[in-house]
Amino acid sequence: MLGYTISILLFGLNFDLYGQKWFAFFGVIVITLFAASRGFNGTDTYSYHLMFSENISTSLIELVLMVEPLFALFLKFISLVTQNSFVFIAFVSIVQGIILVKLVFTSKKPIIFLLVYIAVFYFNFEFNIIRAGSAILLLVLASRYIDSGRNIEFYIFGVAAVLMHYSALFGFLFLVYFKENILWIKIFFTALTLLIALIVFNYFIDDSRLGIFSKYFDTVGKDQVTQFGFGFYITQLLYLIFYFSVVERERVISQTFLFVAWMAMMWLGLSFEYVDRISIMVSALFLFLSIELELVYLKNIIRNIALVGIVVVGLFGNLTTMENVSNSTELESRYAASPYIPYMFFWEE
Repeated sequence: MLGYTISILLFGLNFDLYGQKWFAFFGVIVITLFAASRGFNGTDTYSYHLMFSENISTSLIELVLMVEPLFALFLKFISLVTQNSFVFIAFVSIVQGIILVKLVFTSKKPIIFLLVYIAVFYFNFEFNIIRAGSAILLLVLASRYIDSGRNIEFYIFGVAAVLMHYSALFGFLFLVYFKENILWIKIFFTALTLLIALIVFNYFIDDSRLGIFSKYFDTVGKDQVTQFGFGFYITQLLYLIFYFSVVERERVISQTFLFVAWMAMMWLGLSFEYVDRISIMVSALFLFLSIELELVYLKNIIRNIALVGIVVVGLFGNLTTMENVSNSTELESRYAASPYIPYMFFWEE
């Protein structure tokens, strides 16, 4: 399914912007139906089924104390309609699909946008971290209004992202940093960058800690924890090349501070799950904001080469991770209950 969708999207690159938007729209429909129709597929999927089933009779106020308000509202709304947890998962997937349609039709490069989304983020956002994934999509939507003068839409989607997953607060402040000339936010991000760099230095200065990351030089089959072996370093190199192609001269200092902080978070995210959520969020914002930039000559060529590399490595890494996770014998029961492979439709469960 994914291969056919990508092939159709690549064919759509031959059309003008209007035609590309409709090819991308078709792609969104396919991947949304695929995610919405799934059975117990995706490591966190089973946990969300349990969350829904165990809280059908829970009041909205109690739910808000357990999960983010907007997600609690989703859960409660569906529980009033049905007690079928598959309907709840499908509803979240459809909401993500609607956001993607909006993003496609507001993009200057809709097919490139969707290809990057499918290769790098799709399986994680829609089969695994569905709360954080939905929040990140809302942040990307908010980013479309940074320079448009439509402040109401910017803040509505930004606040909605935070209410979907609290980690989105970091990403929202990241966007406000570029939209508004607010001194305290700039000071906050500068201090945060230095703090993260200090934490990373102290964390890795320990030889035992450095040994942990040596496994990222291993080949894919040797370590279930390794996402895609040497690909971790290739990805960082590609992001570095990508960054140099899109950095703006008038914002080079602030953007470099943020880029260094993001790279540091990618390393910390290997050990700390919550940091990993923020790192993924910044990755998505960085890529999707940069794709929309109009570059010329050499910068455009470098960006496109780096982007192709990111798509290839991201797709390979995600497919490898899916296989490794599905074949692992060391997962907790709540994760093992919903492997990625084999894919099952909900009516087959």
